[in-house]
Amino acid sequence: MLCDNCKKRQATYHLMRSVNGKKTESHLCSECASELESSTSGLEHELQSGFSGFFEGLNHPAKRRTVCPQCGATEQEIASSGYVGCAECYNTFKDLLEPYIVRLHGRVSHCGGRPGSLPPDNKKRIADLREQLKKAISAEEFEKAAAIRDEIRGLEKDV
Repeated sequence: MLCDNCKKRQATYHLMRSVNGKKTESHLCSECASELESSTSGLEHELQSGFSGFFEGLNHPAKRRTVCPQCGATEQEIASSGYVGCAECYNTFKDLLEPYIVRLHGRVSHCGGRPGSLPPDNKKRIADLREQLKKAISAEEFEKAAAIRDEIRGLEKDV
């Protein structure tokens, strides 16, 4: 999702405001969120300075700077490049990454085998077909052998 303000960079912050009962939402990139932080109104500045200790722990968009403890990647780097730095980034930036993963893959949990591995039922089927292939070749049933060979290749392509 692009930033609502600049419409150029990837939005990484979700800002919700409620003024006099009217709620507004904004999706901002980190640069626009920083600009918003630096241009806070006088009243907000007074409130923040008066309650400085209180606001420290809140997830204010421009204040929150999450960094992966393993590789040092930041939210901004991941949002701009589209790549995570390491496996730990998936845990560190779960809230940022999860909506995109669900949108792309339909779910967050993995269902399937490792890349390059066959499901157990395919392994057994291929082993059985290879035995049949040897028997067909020995019996000089070449058309049958070709069909078996093609079936094996089809199952192996499904990796």
